[in-house]
Amino acid sequence: MIMLKILDQEIDLAYYTKVGIIKEHFPLHDPSRKDIETCWENYRTRLFFGFITGNYIKAMQPLNFIANYYGEKMAFYFAWLMFYTAWLLIPAIPGILLFAYQMVDMFVLTEEGQPRSVDNLYNPFFAIIMAFWSTIFVEAWKRKQSEIAHLWDMDGLIR
Repeated sequence: MIMLKILDQEIDLAYYTKVGIIKEHFPLHDPSRKDIETCWENYRTRLFFGFITGNYIKAMQPLNFIANYYGEKMAFYFAWLMFYTAWLLIPAIPGILLFAYQMVDMFVLTEEGQPRSVDNLYNPFFAIIMAFWSTIFVEAWKRKQSEIAHLWDMDGLIR
């Protein structure tokens, strides 16, 4: 998609297709793309949990393949997605517990026979947990980003 956008900016492919100079256009891939898919299937779970535990260096192979094939920017995007998804497990546990409590509490009727509201005493505590989690998440990503940039010899290029 990126290459197609660059081509569209440089060459009027729609005009060439309309005139009949070309019939169709699409970017080609190297055979090494299959290696990326195979490696991703084998290592993604280890990389996912490695980002949580901090032991991700041994499972960096798919990100290294992506960096070599698509470039470091795309590899950083995949690294950020994996890191973010892994870290979402942390607030998911209290969030699911709070949701279950709210659903059970909602079915308990008040003295007037109306269902209770989902507002309860634990919502502000969950908001505080989320505030701390988001701050720690951002700082942890900055650290991980610096470590990955160092591994790929991009030390001065990451802002």
